[in-house]
Amino acid sequence: MISHFETPWLMITGGDVVLPEGDVIPDGTVLINQGIIQEVIDKPPASLLLGDEEVSIIDASGHWVTPGLIDQHLHGAFGIDFNQTSISEIHQLLEKLPQYGITAILPTLISAPKLDMVIGLSQLEEVLQTPTPTESRILGLHLEGPFLNPQFRGAHASEDLLPPSQKNIEGLLSPSVKRFTIAPELDREYEIIHTLIEQGILCSMGHSGADFLTAMEACHAGVSCATHLYNAMLHIEHRHPGIAVASLLNDNLFVELIADGKHLSPPIIQLTLKAKPFEKTILISDCNALTGLSPGASMRFGKQTVTMHPEGALNEEGRLAGSTTLITHCVRNMVQWGLLEFPHAVQMATLHPALHLGVTQLFGQITPGARGDIVLWNKENLDIEAVYLAGQEISLDAKNPKAVSLQERTEFSG
Repeated sequence: MISHFETPWLMITGGDVVLPEGDVIPDGTVLINQGIIQEVIDKPPASLLLGDEEVSIIDASGHWVTPGLIDQHLHGAFGIDFNQTSISEIHQLLEKLPQYGITAILPTLISAPKLDMVIGLSQLEEVLQTPTPTESRILGLHLEGPFLNPQFRGAHASEDLLPPSQKNIEGLLSPSVKRFTIAPELDREYEIIHTLIEQGILCSMGHSGADFLTAMEACHAGVSCATHLYNAMLHIEHRHPGIAVASLLNDNLFVELIADGKHLSPPIIQLTLKAKPFEKTILISDCNALTGLSPGASMRFGKQTVTMHPEGALNEEGRLAGSTTLITHCVRNMVQWGLLEFPHAVQMATLHPALHLGVTQLFGQITPGARGDIVLWNKENLDIEAVYLAGQEISLDAKNPKAVSLQERTEFSG
């Protein structure tokens, strides 16, 4: 493989190309020109090889060839927290994520004093104006709060939660906000939900004690996703169902799943896959800034100190405070636990979030017209061995240990 090229054409050939519906072209070829996928075929075109065009050829034999991963729910990683960081640190994180195959994200802000949230949004808006070719793309911003139910707040500080109102939402709807998580039972007339939808913002329900009827009404009002399904909401209870049951029964609703082995057990994920239309299931990481740091490391997450424990990232109350497992390994877990074959597992972190976010024209699939964001995975151990951003290969840091391979099992600890 090569580390850099200047040619207008890139040909990735000989690998097993994962198509949008989970089908695979064995020994397929992906042709990229000026950063955009031109063709996906079963053999190299002789006309291009013999023509006058300069072509960089990548031998992908022994690899899965997939789109770049999309994480639509990420709070930070590697010591950087989107809520409390600098513009330069955000760029550092965006430079690092592609090494793990993560080529597009929605930075997620947790509940904080309103002024702090506004400042955080303004910094991210500034970063959006200055992307670089070697960075993971920001597809929009996600606000997880402050309109959450205090009884289901998780790691969110209760004093930072606000009742949904037009006054309280002022200043939070910056131009690039793409998603907003809200507890629907707090917005009984669905006034804020309607406001968000009218402005083209995707509305998710989470950190909520909503009962089944309220959750279904919220869906009719326009809510399109359940934020980290099963976590921070009513459990599945046969006499008093809530969001979880409504999410399983509503075929139009997307659901997020944290497959880190700590937030959800493999059987509950298996149940979800049986109950939901597959294209409505989305893998997320919910990663916080402790991701990639050593055991015992501590950082601020919201207003509390969060520490790395064997049980996960725990705050001072002993609650799980996000995850420390990148979405890359969540995909591996789905395969390792025997829930899905790799071509389908990777769809949950590529095509499915792209469908939810409405960005399939450019992201989430290997198809003509899409960006040439491509990941090569070793078929034997699912290590990532090459990543391309708009057709340009990024340099993988040899000093970074490879992400945990398939042989290193992630056991569920619940």
